[in-house]
Amino acid sequence: MPHWDLACEARYRGHERAMVLVEAKAHREEFLNENWSTKAKEPNRSAITKAILEARDGLRKFTAEVAISPEAWYQFSNRVAFAWKLAEEGVPTVLIYLGFTGDGAINRTWFATARDWYETMALTNAVVPRGLWEKKLQVGGTPLWLLIRSRRCIRLSPDLDWRRNNKPKGLSFLA
Repeated sequence: MPHWDLACEARYRGHERAMVLVEAKAHREEFLNENWSTKAKEPNRSAITKAILEARDGLRKFTAEVAISPEAWYQFSNRVAFAWKLAEEGVPTVLIYLGFTGDGAINRTWFATARDWYETMALTNAVVPRGLWEKKLQVGGTPLWLLIRSRRCIRLSPDLDWRRNNKPKGLSFLA
């Protein structure tokens, strides 16, 4: 199961209940194409491969160009596959890729503007074609939305030394 930045139930467009999954990014380096072997643990590899390829085949019903794979764009492919699986199991699902902009304290490759974020997301067009985003897809009669959004940070992140020295015990999100 992927670790999500936010997972909750909400009403989408004011009336449709859905599971909302948010994958948030604040800088380009944490989003770049990853090899799955650096992330997947050995016992899970075959299950992850099977799940991603099943989702790829399911999404190819919308367009043959879907190329999610455990071999390239591992995390991205895994998130899309998980959202597809929920919809395939009858759970209306909204997957939001959220880019936080304006946090110059986070990293040297931070997203200065929404345009920076959308240009970074465009790198995935060969994996999930742009035509699948921003519209309701019906997966066996269950809605699935793939959305790209950006949000300006309301305050700068603390510097890395502070985050490392003040990380609450047992929590890994402030790495």
